[in-house]
Amino acid sequence: MSDEKLIEEARTFLGDQEQVLAAGMFQPRGTTGGLVGATSAGFATDNIVGEIAGAAAGIEAGRAMSHIDDVPRWTMLAVTPTTLHAIACTQHGVGWQPHERFATFDRSAIRVTVHGRVNVRTLTVEDPGSGRTYQWEGNRIGPAHAKAVFEALDAEEVESPEGEE
Repeated sequence: MSDEKLIEEARTFLGDQEQVLAAGMFQPRGTTGGLVGATSAGFATDNIVGEIAGAAAGIEAGRAMSHIDDVPRWTMLAVTPTTLHAIACTQHGVGWQPHERFATFDRSAIRVTVHGRVNVRTLTVEDPGSGRTYQWEGNRIGPAHAKAVFEALDAEEVESPEGEE
């Protein structure tokens, strides 16, 4: 899906009067690590049952992380000049369908940082108003357009704590 298509979907969902600067698709923090770890463990069993179980667990990693972090399985983050919108989406074919506004943040009241990982970058949104911190991961490559969101938010890139990837 192109940048323009995601921006248009966000604008349509939020209302045509919104000036959407960037939009991208994100998953709960840890989804990719869970996918890779569980799938690899299953294949390491050298047993068809273990391989199937590992693949199934890998596929479910996103749902598990969504439940643990209390964020949508798929979140479209849409950036306007003053607001960051988190929109819960469902997978629709090879794309996503926005269906519910999950959260709205006043950009001047939040702190956003980016942590680089091997395959993904994790976006942390600290919301002092609610006392909550949200973490989503966006793929470094592919149709999710996470980079455009990081750039539009002017997110501060921070080093990961020792021992984290």
